[in-house]
Amino acid sequence: MTARTASYWLAIIAVALLALPYGGVRPWAWSLYAVTVGVALVLWAWASLTDPSAPRVRLRRVAWAAGGMMLVFAWATFQLLGLSPAAWHHPLWQAGGSLLAMKPMSAISLNPAAGRAELTWLLALVATFWLALQHGRSERHARTSLIVIATMAVACATYGMVVHLSGAATIFGQEKWAYGNQLTATFVSANHFAAWGGLSLLATTALLFRTGDRLVATEDNPLSRGALLFALDRLRFTDVAILLALFVIFSAVLLTGSRAGMANMIGAAGLFGALMVVKHFRDPRAIISFAIAGVIIVVIVAAAASESTLKRLNTVVADSEARGQVHGLALEAIADRPWLGYGLGAFPEVYQLYRDERVAAATPRFDHAHSSPLELVVELGLPAGVLMMAVVGGLAIRCAVGVFVRRRRTTYPAMGVAAVALIAVHGLVDFPLATPAVGALFAWLLGLGVAQSFRARTALD
Repeated sequence: MTARTASYWLAIIAVALLALPYGGVRPWAWSLYAVTVGVALVLWAWASLTDPSAPRVRLRRVAWAAGGMMLVFAWATFQLLGLSPAAWHHPLWQAGGSLLAMKPMSAISLNPAAGRAELTWLLALVATFWLALQHGRSERHARTSLIVIATMAVACATYGMVVHLSGAATIFGQEKWAYGNQLTATFVSANHFAAWGGLSLLATTALLFRTGDRLVATEDNPLSRGALLFALDRLRFTDVAILLALFVIFSAVLLTGSRAGMANMIGAAGLFGALMVVKHFRDPRAIISFAIAGVIIVVIVAAAASESTLKRLNTVVADSEARGQVHGLALEAIADRPWLGYGLGAFPEVYQLYRDERVAAATPRFDHAHSSPLELVVELGLPAGVLMMAVVGGLAIRCAVGVFVRRRRTTYPAMGVAAVALIAVHGLVDFPLATPAVGALFAWLLGLGVAQSFRARTALD
């Protein structure tokens, strides 16, 4: 086994297995993942030096994104250090020093220790994206990645449904401490398993499109009677297995009862399908046919999975008022320090600092803002927070361009666009990327999408 192959398998297996230990939320789990990805990165670097002709994406192709992230890393690191002017440090440090009658270490960040941990994890995510970007230039590696992800998703979804339908509120035999009556599979949060499941469903759908190319007839409307007979005649066991995998993953996400997760999964899958139809079929009847078929499939699967879950779509979230209050506190915090921020990982301290009588005493502590954009701007400040979101948005645009400039393998960039859409919309009302398994899978899928968004003749130069 070559160093490049070892790097690839080490990375993709780590991405897949991170879902098992509670979605990777335990420090030992995500720390082990970060070390594993670091080793995979070293192996890739060694392989690149010894075999420069291997498929890869040159840094200059994504130099703008790399430059943007370097600025974010530099600022996030600067927040943790005491090198900035004292006037930039949060006043709480000075107040604490007065009470202790000593001069404590002070910084822009309210919690440098948490900031170091968050910065380490952010570096691991960037490394994951980079490895997917490089290994994903090989279509064989890209397609194998989808198979590995789909297999793990089916395993987790099956486990979750078996445990949930048995009435047990456990994860690997341990009593749940949250979401006791909802399906969470191997995750702590039902919402975050739904986000991970939605990303996995996108990967499995992309795999279906790649495997099922031979099933598509040459006529304009792929849902015509002739085209359907053509597809049925060439159907293989692998196609049926992938369709069954989609059903299992879809059903598990529906059983979570996460309305944001369900809606985003369906919307992202619809976006993926729309991109593929618009790219490959010009007949308006094809677009209408796919839309009708999609609605029918969603209704049938949803009804089969759980009628009670659908009723939850019209219910009101019990803690919606508390989340609204948290969003208000976050906006106040941003208004007080819009340029400097409070440091990565410091939102729990910000919440305690701004919590007042408007928040009921019985309201539990919020460690996250339940809005990824708000939390990012609170911690990094407006310039760095907006820059980081712009980098991810720019990568999504790169994928969208790839869908229409490439003639083949457009499923990967379309998957990248849909993955960004899923996480971005879900992140408006939750914090899915705070669960390491979700963040790692998202970074990998986005890396594959960007890797396959460049034309074949220019991707290697």
